[in-house]
Amino acid sequence: MISFKLFDGDSYDECLSFAAKSLPNAEKCEMADIFESLSEMAEECEVGISAYSGCLLVRIYDGEYIFAYPIPMTEDADEDCALDEMRLYAIKEEIPFVLTDVPGECAEVIEEKYENVEILCEDEDE
Repeated sequence: MISFKLFDGDSYDECLSFAAKSLPNAEKCEMADIFESLSEMAEECEVGISAYSGCLLVRIYDGEYIFAYPIPMTEDADEDCALDEMRLYAIKEEIPFVLTDVPGECAEVIEEKYENVEILCEDEDE
């Protein structure tokens, strides 16, 4: 079962080290870029990170919990497996399983795989 490590300005190096150990084959420059954007987000809300099946997992709390779609960080990343693990985490923690930043091509698969799915899209073309 995954757990999320709280990410904030004070824990930047610790969280980056945690991600690097959890995702040893990840591209370091790409990971640093992602952590920079997470640092900006962490100034406004609570951000937690985890890693599973070659993906970086992000949990965001800004009055309610949401999860970023798994970010593949290795060549053999399994987004579906990471997604299932995040769903199990949400069930265990008794919080809604709400995803953000879902790639358009993945929306139909998610809709087929899970019950009670509602897809809201900012761009009707995607």
